[in-house]
Amino acid sequence: MLRDKWINLGVSTKEAAEAKANEFRREWEAEQAGILLPKPIREGAKKPFLDHVMDYALDLERRGKAGRSSKGLKQTQSRLKRLSKECGWSHLVQVSPDSFVTWRSKQRQLTPRTLNHYLNEVITFLNWLERNERISANPLKRVVKVDEREDGKTKKRAFTDDELVRILSVSPEYRRVAYLAAAFTGLRFQELQQLECGDVVFAGENSRLLVRGSTTKNGKDASIGLVPALEVALRAYIPEDAQPSDKVFRMGVPRSRTLKIDLEAAGVPYRDARGHVAVFHSFRKTFGTMLQRAGVEERLAMSAMRHSDRRLTNLIYTDTALLPLQRAIRNLPSNDEWTQKWTQISGGSGQNVSQLGQSIAVGCPSEVVDNKGASRGVTVPVATSQLVEVAGVEPASL
Repeated sequence: MLRDKWINLGVSTKEAAEAKANEFRREWEAEQAGILLPKPIREGAKKPFLDHVMDYALDLERRGKAGRSSKGLKQTQSRLKRLSKECGWSHLVQVSPDSFVTWRSKQRQLTPRTLNHYLNEVITFLNWLERNERISANPLKRVVKVDEREDGKTKKRAFTDDELVRILSVSPEYRRVAYLAAAFTGLRFQELQQLECGDVVFAGENSRLLVRGSTTKNGKDASIGLVPALEVALRAYIPEDAQPSDKVFRMGVPRSRTLKIDLEAAGVPYRDARGHVAVFHSFRKTFGTMLQRAGVEERLAMSAMRHSDRRLTNLIYTDTALLPLQRAIRNLPSNDEWTQKWTQISGGSGQNVSQLGQSIAVGCPSEVVDNKGASRGVTVPVATSQLVEVAGVEPASL
């Protein structure tokens, strides 16, 4: 049963008041009966799509959801504007599953993962519109994602110890120190760029980097221990008269295109036999792989990498090609015992079986058995107790 609703009509004459009251009553009753959409939704339909995007961006900013340096907000706006233009969405009424799917099917330069990011962005935006009563329902909520398993995205590789030494040996000092810091802290490009001299603490065994939450991807503070080689390098590189607010890498952090020049000079292949490439983020993968090779406990490795999901540490940021897999298999327990058992079962004299302890890789493709570091150029110890010092045990996300 409909209830009375009172509203100030803002008029002074009885005739005008009755006319407005009748108009309001008809509209309100039509809305209640489902004949007419609520007024906020009707008004939202008249408003241009990009005006809604602007309102959404302002709300994200006010709620502190703009991302680090507003990078995430800018990307969201850019993607929504692109969809508006290329899908023909000038107003909300034009947003439909068919228009989005048609646009998506034409994209040849975007990977499946990126296309799913576009879908996530616009669905989140439409959910915001629905919560704020600008649309009655999200028209794209039933659109399914594309399969990412065949994502054509090029995979990144880690560096071997020998490759890392060769890169450091040919690089100018400012790039050499940045490369070393990236490889032995796992800090990302943007995090290194914003590292200040006041963030570096020289305290012997407790030397560390205090990474501010305002500069990290997940917005959390972190304390990262310094291996001796990196401590020595930073002591020599940071001027004695440096101010706490001065950037550690005052000449900038080299980008992937600059690294490619140093790779060529060092004779290190940009793309390995698997098709995996070496970019600046490869140093972070190198750090994750070093933690695995050093036998660092899984929970500590997650904290060192500042991951909230162990799968990121174990799968994405570990280059299994550099793990001593062959040695691990050869050192499985009871190998000698099974050699004797096989001799007894096969009835052989044991002469051929006794050779199993020797290398039998003739004619087989080469495999990384044990990634031993070269001794020239720089000494980079990888002692577990010195790899990282993490404040607390709360993991961080990528």
